[in-house]
Order: sequence, then C-alpha cells, then structure tokens
Amino acid sequence: MDIGLILYFIIIIVLIILVFKMIKKIIFAIITSVIIVLLSLVAIAGLVYLDVQDLTQTENATINVVYMLNDEFHTGITFPFSAEEELEISEVNTLSSQEFESNLNSNEEIFTILVHSNVFDIIENRTISINELLGDESISMMTSDDIGLPVSSIRVVLDSPNPKEELTSILLESLDLGEELEEMARPLLESALDEIELEQGLDLHSISFGLLLNELVQDDRNLIDVFIEFQNENIEVLPSRISFTLLKYIPVGIVKNFIDGNE
Repeated sequence: MDIGLILYFIIIIVLIILVFKMIKKIIFAIITSVIIVLLSLVAIAGLVYLDVQDLTQTENATINVVYMLNDEFHTGITFPFSAEEELEISEVNTLSSQEFESNLNSNEEIFTILVHSNVFDIIENRTISINELLGDESISMMTSDDIGLPVSSIRVVLDSPNPKEELTSILLESLDLGEELEEMARPLLESALDEIELEQGLDLHSISFGLLLNELVQDDRNLIDVFIEFQNENIEVLPSRISFTLLKYIPVGIVKNFIDGNE
C-alpha cells in the first residue's frame, strides 16, 4: 500500500479521536455546568425556604420605617410587631436619628424599612383628609367642612425644617378665613398642633410621614408601583435577607398577575 495513503488514514483517525475527545470535554463541561446550576438553585431554594420560615416564625420584633431625604435620615417611626396582637396607634413612636443608627447595629429582632422621598410620587395627585388628626374641637372652631390637604402640601410639611409653621400656614390658606380671622386662628392652630404632638407621642415630621405611608399602603392600586420602587431600591429593607434580595429579580408581570388573581 502507498505510504502516502497510510499516512492519510492515520491522520484521519487521529483527527477523529481528537474530535471525539473535544466533544467529550464539551459535553462533560455542559453536564457539569448544568449540575452546578441545579445544585445552586436547590441551595438557593433551600436558603430562601429557611429564611421565609425564620420570618414567618418571628412573633415579636421591632419595625422601624425611616424617611430618607436626599439619601439621609430625616425622620422615622418605630413600633412593635407581634404576630398575635393588632398594632395600637399608641404604640407608634417617633424614631430619632440616634436610635436609627444604634438599631442598625443591634442584635435584636429589628427590621428597618428605608423609604426614599420619591416613593411618594406614586400618590402625588391624591388628597388626604386630616379631620381625624386635628380632632373635632379644633375643626369646629374654624369650619364645619372636611379638611383635605393635597399630598404635595403634606410633603412640604414633611420636608420643612419648621413643620408646625408650615402646616399652620397651609391650613390657614386652605380655610380661607380672611386676614383678620387668620391672625386670631394662627395661635389657636399652633396650640392645637402642639397638643396633637403630645397626645400622639409623635412630632409633626413623623405624623406627616405616617399620613403619607397610610395613603400609600391602604390602596391596593399602589402595590405594583410600590414593588417597582422596591426593585429600584427606593425602598430598602435592613438587614438584607436572601428572600428580600431575590424579590428584586421577580418580573413585575408575575407579581401583577398574582395580585390581580387575589383581588
């Protein structure tokens, strides 16, 4: 047989062996990758399950909700969470910046929710009744009508360094009492606001924050927008947990279908 032909066959056989070895390595790499991905998914699912179990078994904890203005602490509220008892408004207190900082490093069951200012853009066009806040006696002195303030006005009070003066001016403008009556009503309103702070155990910053939060969460129509803000990290939950982190990667459409299906 011609030596050239023999060499040709040898080269072909060597190439076939090399190709098979390469294919074997590729298949092995693919199978290994798939196994690693599957094991990772199982491990993540296990961690999420344990994390959710831990959360659902939390019977007593402290919840801090913090308003972040320009990425800095501005005000906050704190209240106890109990799986067995309903929250009483008397249990809600103003959270100071010092308490906020110390709680971040605490080993106790404390969950902190950071709410950045632009989250309230969701409810910017709403109006909030504050009759219940002011009390019947305060209102009856000036008007028999329901007092509703635009969310934009409450946000001005929330962001203001002088919330009492700001809210007094906004209320007097909405009541339209006239210049003479306004001068008489201003000290009465300021005194009423001082009493509200004492009765509620909250300052006007945290009261304004609470009014906006209540408007935000009580309407199911806001849930998708709130979820989007959470994914955009305008709402943060501390300490960070794997179940909260994974929520950021769930498509909004899935969440919307889930909410729609439970209405």
